[in-house]
Amino acid sequence: MVVYKKIITPFLFLFSFLCLIKCLFIYNGLQVKPSEIEIVELKKFYKSLVLIKNQDDIIALQNYTINKISHNSNGIDKIDIIQILKTKKGLCFHRSYIMQKVMLLNGIEVRPVFLYSNPFQKTTSIFDFFQLQY
Repeated sequence: MVVYKKIITPFLFLFSFLCLIKCLFIYNGLQVKPSEIEIVELKKFYKSLVLIKNQDDIIALQNYTINKISHNSNGIDKIDIIQILKTKKGLCFHRSYIMQKVMLLNGIEVRPVFLYSNPFQKTTSIFDFFQLQY
């Protein structure tokens, strides 16, 4: 009986962990896709730039985003694509998030990579990811 517990317990832990990781991948993949309202606003804001056909279109999209959305705080507590497009203000992650939505709209898969800093402390830790500061 003890032998089975030694074998089954790690197996169940590993299986549970892998199921959790799979669920997180599925959950996170569904979070970024643009909603119908966001699609309408993105098409209004970007006009013909919303259609991406090649690498030059991506560069044009990036340049347009940088030129039209100033790098300033917009005073919004949450990331709201529609408000960012209306105020034309947002920090780097706001602008990146908008561009991700446009790429997903065009069927281009994206994988965001984040670098996090905490301006209120001298160092950061893993616990900073769980604090809502924006």
